[in-house]
Amino acid sequence: MIFCIFGGSNPGNNPRFAEVSKEFISEIAERGHSFVYGGGSDGIMGLTATTALEKHAHVTGIIPQFLMTAENAKTDIDELIVTDTLYERLELMMQKSDVIVALPGGFGTMQEFFTAITKSQLGRHEKPLVIVNVDGYYDPLISLVRTIMDEDFAPQENSSLFIEVTSPQELFEELPNFKPNIGNKFKGRENPLLK
Repeated sequence: MIFCIFGGSNPGNNPRFAEVSKEFISEIAERGHSFVYGGGSDGIMGLTATTALEKHAHVTGIIPQFLMTAENAKTDIDELIVTDTLYERLELMMQKSDVIVALPGGFGTMQEFFTAITKSQLGRHEKPLVIVNVDGYYDPLISLVRTIMDEDFAPQENSSLFIEVTSPQELFEELPNFKPNIGNKFKGRENPLLK
């Protein structure tokens, strides 16, 4: 399998973010899986590539041209793809992967997560979307997602579109059971996306 990794270009203040992220990447790599990620050298994003390479996993980085310097593009990986836009980067990352994992990150990681879950809700993919919740970092985001459903902006079934995990073992226990249910966000009429 190919794992798409979303994660911050900064390491964050909590050293556990890097520690747990490294544990996840190591476990995924040791099981023989490959990675696609944002192409940078720094922060959680860079840690993804460095750890995967240390474990002899195949790593593909995808980065927009305008971020080559800002995100310190990592050139010693197996493949580096340069795109014109952030949108193209994200589209390629999702297209090339089988599983999508959100490690701790900032606004970019949030945008990537919400794009992935929106595409799943609209039936554009059925890939597992995994939130690695380190020390409760993603508690507010998960609470917001539940509020969105409770306030009827999304069907309750959308809770099945992502998996929350705290350990690599939990990740691999949950993956075989993943089955998204997009429900029907179109109130009072048949879901046109399922026709």
